[in-house]
Amino acid sequence: LAARRFDTPTGIIAALERAFANPSGDLYTLDIWSALTGEGHAITPIGIADLGGGHYDILVYDNNKPGTTQAVSVDSGSETWSYLVATEPSMPDAVWGGTGLQNEMALVPLSAVLRPQPCPFCRGRGGTGTDTISLSGNPAAHGHLLIQTADGRRLGFLDGRFVNQIPGAVALRPALNEIWRADPEPIYELPASDRVTVTLDGTGATGRDAATVDVIGPGFGATISNLRPRSGSRDRLVVSPQSGGVTLRIDGDSAGPAAIVQVAHGLHTASASVPLGAGRNAIASLQAP
Repeated sequence: LAARRFDTPTGIIAALERAFANPSGDLYTLDIWSALTGEGHAITPIGIADLGGGHYDILVYDNNKPGTTQAVSVDSGSETWSYLVATEPSMPDAVWGGTGLQNEMALVPLSAVLRPQPCPFCRGRGGTGTDTISLSGNPAAHGHLLIQTADGRRLGFLDGRFVNQIPGAVALRPALNEIWRADPEPIYELPASDRVTVTLDGTGATGRDAATVDVIGPGFGATISNLRPRSGSRDRLVVSPQSGGVTLRIDGDSAGPAAIVQVAHGLHTASASVPLGAGRNAIASLQAP
């Protein structure tokens, strides 16, 4: 996902023309999204048709329309694209499109997908020097994460708005269909840090569904499960990957089964349970040996 290259419609065509002219070069998939719903779909470019007058078709194979050649229509003059998409073979077509850098398409080189992937939790050679932070649980009704590094830079959702102030950080959003059924939190990647604060804002969550926050870094992993975010709650996790330390502060109005904190640092592990109770803040600090 980090290898995606977003561009204007004419930029996408130019990149594909270069790729098709080099038989030994890279191949691509083309990622597209609905501007209205945010749904995503991946298709395979197989050619470019110049229709004249600045109009082009990006010829594609679409796995939802097997045995046919489909086309993404591009008007280079207005920098617009459109595509008749069905997110399932049995569904009727819908028109997706964009203009310029508004709801742009993206190319993903297959070489970035097919090669051995770097290890996000390895130290030294082969490691990425990256912290990966994610939220799992209810994929439709969930809270949001806000990540803050030791120097105060933030990544995630601040008062409902997405921010990314951390150089080199990315938020990876999967290309999903029917996102009215599921719209999970992005997966966040940022340069490995010696101290990261992760806040789970419960706005949008039900208070009934268990949520889990995972933090993975070079030689380090932490999982905080059985959290019960709800509208208005804020649970805070302070992680020190280099020393293997975790501090969890759970909102005082949380209730339900005990939260579970697990941490691994190198070959060492530790775990603890944190009882929840209405009106009582729960604080736990855990250090892997």
